[in-house]
Amino acid sequence: RARRVFADGVVMAVPAARAAHVCAKLTPEERGHLSSVETQRAIAVHLLLDESPRALPFYALHLPSQLGLDVSRVCVEHHKRDAAPPGAGLLRVDVGARSVERLWSRDDDKVGARVLESLERTPLGRLRPRRVVVHRVDEAVSRFGPGSLRRLRAFLEREERTPRLAFAGDHRVGPYTEGSLTSG
Repeated sequence: RARRVFADGVVMAVPAARAAHVCAKLTPEERGHLSSVETQRAIAVHLLLDESPRALPFYALHLPSQLGLDVSRVCVEHHKRDAAPPGAGLLRVDVGARSVERLWSRDDDKVGARVLESLERTPLGRLRPRRVVVHRVDEAVSRFGPGSLRRLRAFLEREERTPRLAFAGDHRVGPYTEGSLTSG
């Protein structure tokens, strides 16, 4: 439902393509850049374990795509304060970019099973989680392909700007949360 809001300024903290769609009065250069930024889908599988795995005393395990697994990274979330019940383990497993599209429309049970099968081939071995939660994000990460840095530089250095409009998001700095936070 559309509505009007009057403000002294606006910070657009949405994916670039959505900002291009929402903002009616962008300059042609702004619209062109924002429309050119592609985003990738992502799937994260959260595993609640009865105890924390001894094989992961650090925060993250990155798995190279050459291994042919459906997972790319395992983050140890139970190291964060109050993220998991006392003594329990909590892992966030990121599905690899090559596997996201193939697994996107599968049932959560099947996605969880594929992730657990992949993890069996890592130092973690076989895990038996108490609970598995699959989280899908349609516009998760900005993709920086050929020519992206040149277009981004031109966007950041543009002289003609839509007045009192600022943009925040990973599309301004680099992918992931750190890019979003830095741009904000």
